[in-house]
Amino acid sequence: MGGARKLLGSEALIDLNGLTLEGPAMAKLRHEVSRGKRNHITITVLPLGQVTSAARAAMESLATAWGAGHTLGEMAFSVGRLDDRPTAPTAVGLAYDQAGRLVAYCTWLCLPAVPALVLDEIRRLPDAPAGAMDLLLYSCLDQMRHHATWASLGLAPLAGAEHADRLVRLEAALLQRLGINGASASLFAFKGKYQPRWEPRYLVVEREADWPAAALATFLVHYPRWDQRLVRRVPSRLRLAQGQAAAAVSFALLLAGLTGVVAATAFSRQGHPFYAVHTAVHAQTGLLAVSRR
Repeated sequence: MGGARKLLGSEALIDLNGLTLEGPAMAKLRHEVSRGKRNHITITVLPLGQVTSAARAAMESLATAWGAGHTLGEMAFSVGRLDDRPTAPTAVGLAYDQAGRLVAYCTWLCLPAVPALVLDEIRRLPDAPAGAMDLLLYSCLDQMRHHATWASLGLAPLAGAEHADRLVRLEAALLQRLGINGASASLFAFKGKYQPRWEPRYLVVEREADWPAAALATFLVHYPRWDQRLVRRVPSRLRLAQGQAAAAVSFALLLAGLTGVVAATAFSRQGHPFYAVHTAVHAQTGLLAVSRR
């Protein structure tokens, strides 16, 4: 396949037929599940349509509290949100503490044709008891294993089984500054407790010159209201400067995207100087590839 690709991350896939807490490899997960039980966490797994209005209100409150701690807010498009539910059949896992308070929840998209489960939303309170999240996820997988053969825990961004330790430290430091706490080395380690099969996932474009436009589109699709979020997080006396900064960043992103579009057009237009350079580079690359065989 032609085009250029860049690693987005590695997807954690679990074979539900082999799901178990036994053995040395599962020691970390077994320990966390036991901690959750010792902390009197109770789990309820049910279809989305059977979630009570009280539980929905608790989920909304928890999601709002979670989103308030993230500078850019909730991601859009690739993960579910309370105000934009996917149309696929959905199962919900709810974790309650000893006092009956909802401390965590998760949602799973059910794909009957495969059959498979895909982890969608996952939210927890900052003070959720230790082990609550692992007990929640494992209980969901265990209860739904009769309806699916495998499950996806989603991506560990920019991470792969071979080079996660090298890449994710830098990634975590950068994204933590932006308030995107979901992408970090801890995420890779968290999913790794389930001993998944890691499969790389890539973003592919037709030409290298398309990367600025693709990056701009990806960012805006996932964080459509990022500028509004930034303005709300600064004092009123700084909002003018913040708005000007947001406008400048928006212009820079737009310029980068337009530059990519213009360059891509130039590369593909016969007679343009960029086209001649592009053709020469590909010809030279082809000659090198042949000479190495």
